[in-house]
Formats: sequence, C-alpha cells, structure tokens
Amino acid sequence: MNALTQPIVATQPLAKSQHDLHNARSLLDATLRFVRQQTQTRDDPYVISRFGDVQIRIEVAAALLERAEEFLNSHEDDTEVSVAIAESHLASAEALNTASHNEFELTGQ
Repeated sequence: MNALTQPIVATQPLAKSQHDLHNARSLLDATLRFVRQQTQTRDDPYVISRFGDVQIRIEVAAALLERAEEFLNSHEDDTEVSVAIAESHLASAEALNTASHNEFELTGQ
C-alpha cells in the first residue's frame, strides 16, 4: 500500500503529523534556549542559519498540516486527501528529524 491506495483512517489521520510537529517545535525551543546561553556560539552565522533551516521546515510542515486538515474536512476526492495527509506526514517527520539533528549538532546532547 502507498499514500494513494491506503485507506483513510477516520480516527485522527493527522495525529502523527501533529505529534511530530509539536516535538519539532519543542526541540527547536529547547535548542534555542541552550544556544542563547552560550556566548561563543550565539552570534555565529552558521548557528543562525541552522535555526533558520529548522524554522522553515517547521513552517512548511505546519502549512501542509493545515492544508491536509482542510482537505480532510472538505471531503475532497479520497486520492487528494490521501496525498495531502502523506505530504503532511512527510513534512512533519522531516521537520522533526532536522530539529533533532540540529539539537545534537549544536548542543552535543
């Protein structure tokens, strides 16, 4: 099965996306708090760009989650809904993966 043939589960089909997005935001906030305490890395352009990259991925995932919710609520074509849900899952997982990698890279934890 793939995103086009997998049946839509009526109970919380976007729960994974919501969970991953929440965790990505939490990781970003925790990493940002840690880095702000480090005077030597706080103004480093590379560090700033890493945070920008994570923030962009989180915003994209949030937009795709919102789009998938709209598709789900509007009862569009099942294929379109499945694709929107899959896009949301992928984007939120990518945001979480990037936030996690960023946390490890910048904090060593």
